Order: sequence, then C-alpha cells, then structure tokens
Amino acid sequence: MNLLELNLPQIDSPCKLGIWIQHREEELRDEMRLRLQSEVQSQIAALESSYKGVRQHRQFHLHTGFGTIELRKRVYRNPEGKSFCPVDACRLPVNGWLPHVLELASALGVSMEFQRANELFTKWTMVKVSEKTLANQVENQGMMLIEEEKERLDHPTYGIETALTRQVCAQAPRVYVEMDGIMTPLNRGQRCREARVGVIFWEDDLWQLSPKRKWIKAREYVATLDSWTCFASRLRQRYTEVVKEERCQTLILGDGAKRIWRVADEEFPEAIQILDFYHLSEYVWAIARGAWPNQVRMQEDWVKIQLDRLKDSNPQDVLESLKHLPRTRDRYEACKRFKSYIRNNAHRMDYKRYLAEGYMIGSGVIESSNRRIVTQRLKQAGMHWSWNGANSVMALRACYLSSSDHWENRWNAVAA
Repeated sequence: MNLLELNLPQIDSPCKLGIWIQHREEELRDEMRLRLQSEVQSQIAALESSYKGVRQHRQFHLHTGFGTIELRKRVYRNPEGKSFCPVDACRLPVNGWLPHVLELASALGVSMEFQRANELFTKWTMVKVSEKTLANQVENQGMMLIEEEKERLDHPTYGIETALTRQVCAQAPRVYVEMDGIMTPLNRGQRCREARVGVIFWEDDLWQLSPKRKWIKAREYVATLDSWTCFASRLRQRYTEVVKEERCQTLILGDGAKRIWRVADEEFPEAIQILDFYHLSEYVWAIARGAWPNQVRMQEDWVKIQLDRLKDSNPQDVLESLKHLPRTRDRYEACKRFKSYIRNNAHRMDYKRYLAEGYMIGSGVIESSNRRIVTQRLKQAGMHWSWNGANSVMALRACYLSSSDHWENRWNAVAA
C-alpha cells in the first residue's frame, strides 16, 4: 500500500505528518474499542440466548488495550428461584481489568510515582481511572504476590539441603547472597520501619567493566517489611529457585549487623561468610579522624597502612597500632567500637585468603539493591506509605526488577 491509497490530507512538512499520525492512531484506537465492545456484546447475547426468565440487566466494564468497553449482562432465575448470571461463568476478570492491561498498570506503578504512572497509563491505553484506583490495583497485585510466595514456601521446588549441605569442589561455580536493612517512611505516626532487602547472583554474571566499576548481568531480589524470620524464609526459597540442583559454592556478604549473620547461620550453614570490607574501613577512618582532627594527610597515611594490614589478614597489628595514637576522646570511642566490631566478626575477616581465591570482599551490590528496590521508588521527596502499601510495592518491584522470568510467568498464569 502506498501513501496515496491512505487518502492522506495535504501535508507540507514532516512535523505535520507526525501530528496527523498521532491523531489518526487515536481515531483507529477508538474505532477498535467500539468494534471490540460490539463483538463482545454479541458474544454475550449469543451466550444468553438459550436462557429464559430475565430478572434484571446489569452494566459492567472491561479495561482493554483500546480503552474501557461498556457491556451489559442479564441475570436469570433458575427453577429453584435463585438468581444466576451466565456471563459470570465465563473467564472474564471479576475486577474488570484484562491481565495485560493490569500488568502494564503494575509495571508503571512500581517504576514511578502513581500520579505519573496514571498519566502514562491513560495515554497509552485510553483507560481513564483515578490515581487512587491505579494505586489500589498495584498494591493489590503486590499483596497477591506476597501470598503466592508464602504458598511456595509450603511447597518448595527444591530441597534446601541439596543446595547448601553437599560437598563442593573449588572449581564449582560461585553464587553470592547479600542482605541488608533500609529504613522506609510510613504514615499514620509510624515514622520509619526497616525494610529487608536481599540479592542473589552468580559470579559468572558479574562483569568487571573497569578497575572501579562492575556490572551484574542477572540478579534476583527479595524485599519485605515483614520480620527477619519471614525474610529469611523467602530469601532461602528464592535461593533454591536460583541454584536448583546445581553444585555450587555459596558466599554470604554483609555488614556487621547480627541479624544478617543469624540468617546466614540458620539458612545457609555451609556458606562462606565475608564481612564487607567497606564497612570495616569506615571504623578505621573513624579512628583516624578522632586521632588527627583536621589533618587529612595524617589520616590518609595511617588508614592506608591499616587497610593493607587488614587485607593481609593481620588485624592484630592494627590493634597494636592503636596504642600509639594521640589520646583524644573521639579516638577512644572510635577504638572501642572498632575492637568490638573486630571481636564479633573475626572469623569473617580472612581477606588474604578471600582475595587469593578471587572472592568479592565488598557488599556494594546490596547497597545498590537498596537504592534500586526501595530508595528510588519509596523514598522520594514527601513520600509516606501505609505498611501494606510499602510492603506490596517493594515486593512487586523486586519481582519486576529481578532478571528471572518470575514476573512474566506470573502474568502468564494470571492470563491463563
């Protein structure tokens, strides 16, 4: 077909052609909406043609990719005198949202604030709903996802013992598990609550783009406001779904929070535990700033020596060097915190061996995961959430941003 066959109006500039295409697209979409509405109503009429004894007519709607279609259905009375509607036995969504339309609304809702998401949703589908309606649908889908994941916990696909307790060889592929907590703003006087975030990825998916920049090709997220016990179960379940029956070596990275290592001990008993080197270095820097306030060069020189000792698995030399520092109150408090940190995590600080084996010693991946899952969506300026709203959105967002086909499989199941 050429342009003449389209009966185009006289267009004298590329800009006007683009405007005409946009207007024509809207006209065609409206024509398709009316056509779809007529065809669906005809199908309903054919379905109802074999029934008699109409009790009443009811209006209902469906949100489609061409806009909202308005439909009618009949309610009949059976021989026992009870009302029934033949259309209700069809596979039409009871909430009026077709699955692919609801998927788009959910993807937009977890990607940006609801006001902007609703604007784009209306623009792309011609479905006009309120911002609150779209937000409710997104949060409902998040709650349903949480319930589905709880059901999977009761019927695990793979036994956790096969993934964690078998003997592995040094050549086995490595899988990293990182976890952390991040404060999330809540409303109704609840202030902030800690969200738990976990990330799982294979070492083969970790690409070194430059000496200071890494990129992970594929990763799996878990995020929840629920208790650490609930989070641990969901993280373990996602781990088994990632690892399946593959022979592997598991490594846990985290800061010094006791709750993180409690999860590691209980759910990943055979994993190698590594204390995040960046968090450890912050304690060293705190000592230097307390010992030499406003003397940046002295701080840098001393810190470099101590970090090299720590990387050489020599924390005793670092502790010995603390005896020769200037005596200040800030230095004393910083040293006290550092010694406690070392004492609680000594068995996770064999950095010389970790580096020799090629292990990661920094938990930067979970820090970026916190930003990606929680901060970028739930901690924008002025945002406050209900507990259910925040929990639902972060769970749905974790599913959406994970690299597996979990999101796609879920919506395929909804459509089926």
